[in-house]
Amino acid sequence: MSPSWYDLLDVDATASPAEIRSAWKAGIAELDPTDRKFRVLNQAAEVLLDPKRRAAYDAELAENEVEDSAAPVAEEPEEPENDDEADPDA
Repeated sequence: MSPSWYDLLDVDATASPAEIRSAWKAGIAELDPTDRKFRVLNQAAEVLLDPKRRAAYDAELAENEVEDSAAPVAEEPEEPENDDEADPDA
């Protein structure tokens, strides 16, 4: 699973707009505007600082979380029975 906008800004999903803005400013402070990470952090801040876009993003995250938890868990293969113990000729 790829990191969320919250992960990229290193804030909780319950972070206030002020906390998000502060984390965003700290994240881009020493980056060059041509740096890919600068652009990604700006995208994260744009989404998380807009109440409607944030609500839609949170709903998408919740939906993906439900899908991930509903995915079938791979079972370990059963070990074959040990036929050496039961000798049919005995």
